[in-house]
Amino acid sequence: MLLRFLKLTTVLFFLSSFPIFGFTGNPSCQINGNLKRVHVWYTINNKDNKYNWFLQISRVYENNIIFVDESCNPLDLNQKIEIPINTTRKFGMIVTEAKSFNSIYSFTGVRNDEDLIKVPNRKKTCIFVVAPYGPGQMDRVDWKLNNADCFSDNFGTEINFK
Repeated sequence: MLLRFLKLTTVLFFLSSFPIFGFTGNPSCQINGNLKRVHVWYTINNKDNKYNWFLQISRVYENNIIFVDESCNPLDLNQKIEIPINTTRKFGMIVTEAKSFNSIYSFTGVRNDEDLIKVPNRKKTCIFVVAPYGPGQMDRVDWKLNNADCFSDNFGTEINFK
């Protein structure tokens, strides 16, 4: 009887705790006076021991999403973001207007090395394209150009440059 009680207590504790654990990773951000939930956090790692990387985030299709930094400040998608050597940055994606799952966006990383000023240009570049098609579901395509060393992990939410 005691064993059944302990099992039931454990299950009830888990079930009552699930919503707390499920939402703590995606806090809300105040955007233009409105509270918006961050749908996905992306971790960008520069594991390169020699070079900084430049990152640019782009909306490829539909304009119903924005990106924020770790402090919930909206990003200017017209600006590149420098990711210094051995540094990690986090960026959140927020849906500003619920339309459908037609938004497509990309993360483009370019290594800041001597190849950036050469002609012909052989810059190390990585492009990660994300196309969500349902809650918690996304298609991804990762490209490596000019022998760039990069990869995504954790279902595409962690991007690594080397």
